[in-house]
Amino acid sequence: MNQFKLKTGTFTGAAAAINLNLGFVPDVFRWRMNEAIAAGDIAKGEWNRAMADGDAQVSKAIVDNGTSTTVDEQFETTNGITKLDTAAISPQTRKNSTAYVVGDLVYPAVKNGFIYECTTAGTSHSSEPAFGTTVGGTTAEGGGTVVWTCRAADYAPVQKTKVQGVTIGTGCMTDGKVYAYEALRGN
Repeated sequence: MNQFKLKTGTFTGAAAAINLNLGFVPDVFRWRMNEAIAAGDIAKGEWNRAMADGDAQVSKAIVDNGTSTTVDEQFETTNGITKLDTAAISPQTRKNSTAYVVGDLVYPAVKNGFIYECTTAGTSHSSEPAFGTTVGGTTAEGGGTVVWTCRAADYAPVQKTKVQGVTIGTGCMTDGKVYAYEALRGN
């Protein structure tokens, strides 16, 4: 049975990591800026799962000086691309003293009409923080290390099933720029 999958689309660069739900974890993920490139913009890149599983690196290219010259660089996964593969229904109610990874979605104990996305991984505090209600605003866990970003209740990544795709780190995109992507899985 052929399991080959191809998905294409666009995303807009952001100041924080983006979770891109593809419905599968790709073997190869390529992206290219879909608009005019300025000096310092991250123009394009390629990630492959075999490389990530082997040495936790991601390839990308940066426009170096506003000309057509590019510099290829390797970035650790904290700023690069990582595979996104969750088994849990999301979001769930936030739990005390619990490890969270970037992309986890939670509700506060008393739902307030918003959901919160983990944008800095870590462990939650032993008591719930006072979650802000400004979409895009962040809430840090007082004695914990997690940082949550407020999202609207209809935030696109909310899933009632397993989420699979990639997390795009800030080292792989320029905030506010539009990128076209293709994701491939070959088996």
